[in-house]
Amino acid sequence: MTTAPPSFDERETTRLNDTRFLGLQPWDLSPPTQPGGEDSHVKGVRIIIQTIKEGSLFFEWVHRRQDGTDFPAEVSLSALELEGKPILHAIVRDISERQVAEEQLRKLSSAVES
Repeated sequence: MTTAPPSFDERETTRLNDTRFLGLQPWDLSPPTQPGGEDSHVKGVRIIIQTIKEGSLFFEWVHRRQDGTDFPAEVSLSALELEGKPILHAIVRDISERQVAEEQLRKLSSAVES
């Protein structure tokens, strides 16, 4: 059982628990390329292979919402076994607001140093 953090928005759960997402691959929910220009499918396969070898991986990824807008995300990906079958478990967190706050902090810090 997972307990949500205090800022948890139940609307997000409804959207993410939709059965239409079952069986989709990360690149099915992503722009064609990731930051840096790497193809999302190629990078996704590489990350999956690395996760299977290492057991878990934490990384940033750009996903695409159903409305077509992209958003930066942190992904925690784990290779597990469920009822004797290998599975990948992903926790995806939208970090858009955090990145905006970090950029504002960088600008403020730069202005103070000038």
